[in-house]
Formats: sequence, structure tokens, C-alpha cells
Amino acid sequence: MSLPTEVAAQSALNTADFEWTILLSCPGDCPPAGVFEAHMKSDLAAIEIDKVFSEARGNLVRGVADLSGQKIPLTFTARRGEVAGFLGAYTLDLYYLRDGATEPVMRTIFQFEAGA
Repeated sequence: MSLPTEVAAQSALNTADFEWTILLSCPGDCPPAGVFEAHMKSDLAAIEIDKVFSEARGNLVRGVADLSGQKIPLTFTARRGEVAGFLGAYTLDLYYLRDGATEPVMRTIFQFEAGA
């Protein structure tokens, strides 16, 4: 995998279900043998994580790998009630966990706006 990657900032309403899909390049490790987990925080200095996305929790879903192109889609999901209190900028960091090691994969900023 090409590590790490920074993705342009995103925006979302805090009154709607959250769903975001990325297409991750995974040359040489496709489909990836490890697992993915993401942490979303409004304050990077804080210990507490505002939202965790993981394959184990089912809110980070891996799609079918494109073996010839060596890419895999990853979809992040959350019900609107889970993001209702989010307002402003939240940093989302995606990690790849394999064989006891944790590698940073991607970072992006989500700007949550108050919805009607």
C-alpha cells in the first residue's frame, strides 16, 4: 500500500446518515491480509476518540478487491444519531493493522455542518 496518503477535506451534514467511500491502492497486498480501523477526532491532542470505524464493528466495510488494478473500496458508515453532536472540523485517520503492527494509511478532515 502507498502509505500514508492525505485526502482533500470533505463535508457532511450532522443530521444525515454518514457514508463515505474511498478507493485504496494496495499493490502487492491485494486483497489486504490485515484489517483497517479509523479514528475520528475533533481535537488531535485529546486522548479520547470521538468516533471509531472498524471492520470488526461493521462500520468500515471493505468492498470487492480489483485484483488486476490492485485497488479496494472501503466504505465508512454511521447513523445520523452517531454524528448528531458533531459540528466543525474532525480529523479522520485510517490505519492498517497487520501482524501486530499499525501503519498510517490516510488522513482527511471532515467539516460537519448543522443540518435542518
